Amino acid sequence: MTDEELQIFCLIEIEKLLQANGKSLRDFAGMPLPNVNLVSQFSNSMVLRELEYDISVMLEEHNSNFPKLNEEQKSIYDRIIHCVTKKEHRRIVINVASSGIASLLLPGGKTAHSMFGIPIELNEDTICRISKDSPKADLIQLAELIIWDEAPMTNKLAFKALDRSFRDIMTLISVSYKDLPFGGKIIVLGGDFQQVLLAIPKASHAEIVLASINSSILWKHFEVLTLTKDMRLESVTNQSNLKELKRFFDWILQIGEGRIGTIINEKLLVQIPNEFLIFPSDNPIDDIINAIYPDIVRNFDDTGFFQDRAILALKVEIVEEINDHILQLLPRTEKEYLSADSICGSDAYCEVDVD
Repeated sequence: MTDEELQIFCLIEIEKLLQANGKSLRDFAGMPLPNVNLVSQFSNSMVLRELEYDISVMLEEHNSNFPKLNEEQKSIYDRIIHCVTKKEHRRIVINVASSGIASLLLPGGKTAHSMFGIPIELNEDTICRISKDSPKADLIQLAELIIWDEAPMTNKLAFKALDRSFRDIMTLISVSYKDLPFGGKIIVLGGDFQQVLLAIPKASHAEIVLASINSSILWKHFEVLTLTKDMRLESVTNQSNLKELKRFFDWILQIGEGRIGTIINEKLLVQIPNEFLIFPSDNPIDDIINAIYPDIVRNFDDTGFFQDRAILALKVEIVEEINDHILQLLPRTEKEYLSADSICGSDAYCEVDVD
């Protein structure tokens, strides 16, 4: 906070204490009074939380990371900064993601459903669970930018609900915001439609595409900015590994763009090149573990060893089989942590954040 903001906050807290004892700052000659236009802002814990960041620390982090941007990243950075700095009096950024895991990677991140009160069950008339006179509505009004990671995972009806609710909330500032997409808020959606799409039980490919944000009437209001360079390749120093990874990434990209594969009975069949396969022996689970986690017993205490690799599977049963096998190899006692497998689908009984 700036010195002026700290003074306003202190005056508000003093006023609260005085009012609890039947007094007010107005009873003391010469005492300054807090700006009435900022009282709601500084008595809102959600807003205060967003203003608690140490600007000097954030500036230092920015100056450290900015030189690392490549040309594509810098172009997108400049485009976003150009949009948000048009508004001088707002300085709050809301970071959200479609999934809880992704939200943990963002500073102050929350899931979009939790932050914006997006219902679990959606339809064409859905609105977000945000009251116009709530602290959350005040925060949204003050926010200059909203960053939403893994946006392609979210149904277009959620964005329609957000658009409708934001327009309604922003009319408290000006009726003109009613006619602007998302009430005039600048929203940056991040994600790759080739990697993360929304999951609809028993839906066809066409139904999934139709439910995506790029099939929404709102999509015409977005400007598409693309990143094409694979940053993971930039960090590889071994030339042999670099060439191998480059061939693999190029092959994956061809699949994503639909340039390889054969369609049979409305299904795309892709043949995996031998160089990308692990040929199993009598125990395929052992072969996979040894290939991905070589000498796991010696390295199991090294967190970096596990951060650099992972085994992905299509079915939960296979995941459990691999996990059980690895746990048997480790010279430690396992601990089991239980989690909820489902959430309440009815808004009437959902008083707890989806996070």
